[in-house]
Amino acid sequence: MESTSRLYQCARCHHQVNICRKCDHGNIYCGLVCAVLARIKSLRLAGARYQATLNGKHHHAARQAQYRLRH
Repeated sequence: MESTSRLYQCARCHHQVNICRKCDHGNIYCGLVCAVLARIKSLRLAGARYQATLNGKHHHAARQAQYRLRH
């Protein structure tokens, strides 16, 4: 039986990766390091988007007020 593979470019570092069809589960990153770094960036951006909303600003102000009371 002939083994087939898929060639793709990592969504983070843009290296070309060859993965066999058996191991392929819709991968978009070349490995765990790129996946973890992309996840960290995604969470940071999501937090920044939330902080820009009215709800996020109110929660941030409340947290800061509690912090100032403790210190």
